[in-house]
Amino acid sequence: IQKGLLQISKVLQFLHSDAKIVHGNLVPASVLLNVKGDWKLGGFGFAQTHGRQGGAAGSGEYQYDYQMSADTQRRLDFMAPEVVFEGKCTHASDLFSLGCLATAVYFDGRSPLDCRNDVGAYRRQLDRLSSSDALAKLLEELRSPVLALLATDPLRRMSLDEFQRSSYFDDILVASLRYLEALAEQPMDQKIAFMRGLPRVLASFPDRLLRRKILPALLDQTSDHALLPYTLPNVFYIVDKLAVESFAAMALPGLKQVFAIADPLPETCVVILNHMPLLQRKTNADVFRSDVLPVVYAALASSVPQVQDKALEVVPGIADSIDFKELKSQVLPRVQHLYTKASVLSRKVCAL
Repeated sequence: IQKGLLQISKVLQFLHSDAKIVHGNLVPASVLLNVKGDWKLGGFGFAQTHGRQGGAAGSGEYQYDYQMSADTQRRLDFMAPEVVFEGKCTHASDLFSLGCLATAVYFDGRSPLDCRNDVGAYRRQLDRLSSSDALAKLLEELRSPVLALLATDPLRRMSLDEFQRSSYFDDILVASLRYLEALAEQPMDQKIAFMRGLPRVLASFPDRLLRRKILPALLDQTSDHALLPYTLPNVFYIVDKLAVESFAAMALPGLKQVFAIADPLPETCVVILNHMPLLQRKTNADVFRSDVLPVVYAALASSVPQVQDKALEVVPGIADSIDFKELKSQVLPRVQHLYTKASVLSRKVCAL
């Protein structure tokens, strides 16, 4: 919800500053969620250019027409007072509606002005808005900015910038999501620092958010081969939580591209080899043989001692998953070669 409200406020910022448009009907039904859990804004049937009159007949007090479908009319519960009483719809009117929306998300979809399209009830509830039950149930960090958005005077309403900077969004999880979305714009040293620190907060995210939002974003970053040694540990943390079917659908296609890299960094090889038991559990025998085992074979043939040692450690644990003919033709010759070429006693012992 924190991330969603932040996204909607960013959308309004774009509409107001760049498109010069007032949305005019910011209600729960206008907010759409995609498979990643992102909040998108639709419902532009009442959108208008800034400053245009927005009452029922262009001006004056709003009147709900009971002979028309509710879907063809604005919802009075989410409308700003200046729209209802004067027919004036401005950018500030969307801010009032944002306050109603933020409340409705925590209040079973109901606005703090739950007036059932009755202007008289709207006026009465507006007078006692600050003490409404809905606002009383809000999180303390959200109550203050919502009250500032719901100011009856449009000039006194909190700006979108102020809303985004409020303590409600001052949260390590929200900050992590925001940074992940903007990761492509960051310099490499900051990307690495972020990926190194991400495992400390992943455990605090809901599993659904890990699957739908964070995993796809991390897999998008696997195209950056220099970042892979720092990205993959986060990917594998989430993969460990996935069922076999979910892994095959959500993670395997992206990981296959990683496994197929012709000349990966040694650190990338070590990370993959460290998670070989996990990959063995999550893949079926055919996928493990065709897509994962070639990483082990390449590691055994590597010239980097660190990669050689890790590959030798891994082989005994996966030997039962390797076809005997392949074990004989692919693994044994490489292990023998490592034994004969090894100058370190511990590597010879491991090869034996």
